[in-house]
Amino acid sequence: MQRGFKVLKPDFTVRILKGGDQPIRLTVVVGKKISNSAVVRNRTKRRVREAFIPYMENKRGVSVVVFPKQQAIETDFEKLKNEAKECLNQVV
Repeated sequence: MQRGFKVLKPDFTVRILKGGDQPIRLTVVVGKKISNSAVVRNRTKRRVREAFIPYMENKRGVSVVVFPKQQAIETDFEKLKNEAKECLNQVV
């Protein structure tokens, strides 16, 4: 039984699970496959998190897990924000 769904974008994969009336939860998972450098992984995690935050208000009962891809390290921040917006608009 599938409880959530997956959204594929060029810079990340997003797993979304709906349910409940709790505030939205966002988790960003950046593994060593992306980069061996902790500095690069943490920077990528911060950039992706900041791209999602503006579009998370007014959404309740949703858990979002983001798995950035290798190219997310170099991607323009505006492109990340646009992709995040598209992902979260599918949650409605």
